[in-house]
Amino acid sequence: MSVPIYYLSFNQLAAIEEGRLQIVGKAEDGSLELKFAAGSRSAAPRTIWNMTSHDAGSHGTSLLRAMMPDRRFPFPKSLYAVEDALRFFIKEKPDAIVLDFFSGSGTTAHAVMRLNRQDGGRRQCISVTNNEVAADEQAALRKAGLREGDPDWEKWGICDYITKPRIAAAITGKTPDGEEIGGDYKFTDEFPIAEGFEENAEFFTLT
Repeated sequence: MSVPIYYLSFNQLAAIEEGRLQIVGKAEDGSLELKFAAGSRSAAPRTIWNMTSHDAGSHGTSLLRAMMPDRRFPFPKSLYAVEDALRFFIKEKPDAIVLDFFSGSGTTAHAVMRLNRQDGGRRQCISVTNNEVAADEQAALRKAGLREGDPDWEKWGICDYITKPRIAAAITGKTPDGEEIGGDYKFTDEFPIAEGFEENAEFFTLT
């Protein structure tokens, strides 16, 4: 019994028939793993990657919770999805400088650290973010008589409460409370999160 492969484009199906694309295996979810035959054009990044490693719940939200147990950030990206996206462009550039102008929880800086560890690179990441406080927290802070610019307001902002502590936790392998982070990194290279990285970071406040 033959089953049609609906998730491949007609161009991809034709490339398989012509031998330009080769089936090299199957993923756990049943999707085919393909690669271009020697001498064929390299595959362009696709808009949808159906990969376990790219699950934002398991490798974004859960990872962030392990690193900073008492802090929450809405919809952090999978560390490994960002790592794979960067690999397309800077794998062969060990001295690349990556500018992340909306750094959010700091996933991009974290992914650059992983790439450096894998090949001994000296890539840098410039992470830029504002220090905005979530809307529901703003209401509570205003009720307490605080306003933007007050230290007790700013400490709850995205940069001070999430981005900087996450980058520090990735480097040191310890939570903001000084506890070793449990669990292991997965996929391309596997090692305890508590090992941290041989990296450094400097933080600047622009006014």
